[in-house]
Amino acid sequence: MKILITGSSGFIGKAVLKRISNGQSDNQILLLSSKENHTYSTYIYKKGDEKYHWDIPDNFDIVVHIGAWIPKSTSETQNIDKGFDNILFTKSLIQSQKQLKRIVFISTTDVYAATSEIISENSYVKPISIYGYSKLYCEEMVSSWAKQNNVECCILRLGHIYGVGEAEYKKLIPILIRQGIANNAINIFSSGNELRSFLNIDDCADVIWQATIGHMQGLYNVVSGHSTSVKEIAQTIKRLAESKSEIIIQNQPIETRDCVFDNSHLKSTFKIQEKPLEQGIKEEIEYFKGLSE
Repeated sequence: MKILITGSSGFIGKAVLKRISNGQSDNQILLLSSKENHTYSTYIYKKGDEKYHWDIPDNFDIVVHIGAWIPKSTSETQNIDKGFDNILFTKSLIQSQKQLKRIVFISTTDVYAATSEIISENSYVKPISIYGYSKLYCEEMVSSWAKQNNVECCILRLGHIYGVGEAEYKKLIPILIRQGIANNAINIFSSGNELRSFLNIDDCADVIWQATIGHMQGLYNVVSGHSTSVKEIAQTIKRLAESKSEIIIQNQPIETRDCVFDNSHLKSTFKIQEKPLEQGIKEEIEYFKGLSE
């Protein structure tokens, strides 16, 4: 099978390529990326005025579309131009393929409405950001195109993914790790009791690869079924980093909510053994320490 993967230079894409190298079959892997990769044949794309430029053949069997603008922090989630880029790139990609048999589209749980109820694939969809809306629009576009062209389609909505490689992101775990290994104060602005569900990047990459070489169709949330409070995450990071940091619970009057998932649908189809959060955090701490050396 001839497989095209987009987004191979990002946090998720790099992990997927690592997973492939650990269990490669006879499939031919090619990349569509903004950066060259000397391990795999790579097609380079460039963004022009309202158009993406690339020179890729139209005879791929499978496309794994990971590539997208993903906000690195909350302040970036409402970027209209970047959101439109997600839509334009996806539209150009699917229209370039004439012999495609299967597409795996990587989306996000940011398409769901803000809620403290347990989130499943049946939860109410109403994004609170331009990023979320752009991914939801792409979901509808890809699934409609796939149905019209008799192409197998699997949509994976990624939840809170953490692990080695996310240094560019200003998210909870990377922020707390940086504070901890620097022995700076670990600040929690809320009560710290709100729950979060984190899935390790290795588990996420394995699910994406299973979806690529399998025949799963439909919609799946790629999420953890375990939840931990923000306060407990901070305490775990401090302990594993052997940090002298003080954890400061500021208890500011800010609105918070739990973010907890039901991953029974995912586990009913995919083989997944979640890496323990403590093990994953320990690996990420060592990764960050290596970056600071």
